[in-house]
Amino acid sequence: MGGRLMALNAARQTPVTDSANGWVTQPTRWGFITSKRVGNAVKRNRARRLMREAVRVLPVVDGWDVVLVASAAMVAPLVRMQAVLAELQALALHARLLKMPVPPNGASS
Repeated sequence: MGGRLMALNAARQTPVTDSANGWVTQPTRWGFITSKRVGNAVKRNRARRLMREAVRVLPVVDGWDVVLVASAAMVAPLVRMQAVLAELQALALHARLLKMPVPPNGASS
């Protein structure tokens, strides 16, 4: 799945067995790709920093391997963290990687 600033590829991890707990899911692993098409080293590092920070604040489910591929538009002068976070949220929602919000007071709907 791709957006204007980045593309997201996700694959389900193979669950591992634990002798005490049975099947255990591992934390989601993230990979970041910034090719030379994005720009010079300074621009590629900025793109990686933006993606890492957006991932850090995003509540995702466990058990996935996710790769984010930056596009050249990510390092444009007017692109800010809010735009990167909004696009990553949209891509993760489309891929069903976001944790569902807990209803208030534990009520189920």
